Amino acid sequence: MGYKKVQIHLDAVLNEQLRYYSQTNMVDENTVINTALRQYLEAAQPRSSELASGYKEMGPLNRAIAADYAATEEDDERGLI
Repeated sequence: MGYKKVQIHLDAVLNEQLRYYSQTNMVDENTVINTALRQYLEAAQPRSSELASGYKEMGPLNRAIAADYAATEEDDERGLI
């Protein structure tokens, strides 16, 4: 696996925590950042999938609601309400 160099900006407290953790645990700062970012993204993935399936499940109901309101709006514009 190749690596790409990126620049990140850490606030002073987070930078100090990273430095301290790396020195205390004898691990490279890049390893800590890569591991933390990977865990963060993997934890976020299930939530995204759950949201997507929820939207798919609610699709027919949302279309029915929109159709009801669209019909009401058309009637209102024609002065039928």
